[in-house]
Amino acid sequence: MIKTFILIGVLCIPGVECLNFTEQNPKLYINLEQCLSKAKKVGNDMLNRMNNKNIPSTVRVYCKEIEQHGEYS
Repeated sequence: MIKTFILIGVLCIPGVECLNFTEQNPKLYINLEQCLSKAKKVGNDMLNRMNNKNIPSTVRVYCKEIEQHGEYS
């Protein structure tokens, strides 16, 4: 079975709450290194957006392996 990964992010605003997020159009990655590279870019982008709005926050983005349920011929 081919391993497949999806980006998952967590945005925490102190004293308010933590929110989970994914990419706007979630993409499946079959290479963990590519997923981690994209995760770093998405995390930095989200943190910059929050900083530009002067909202203190913590952002964590990671890659989660998901199970693919397909048919085999």
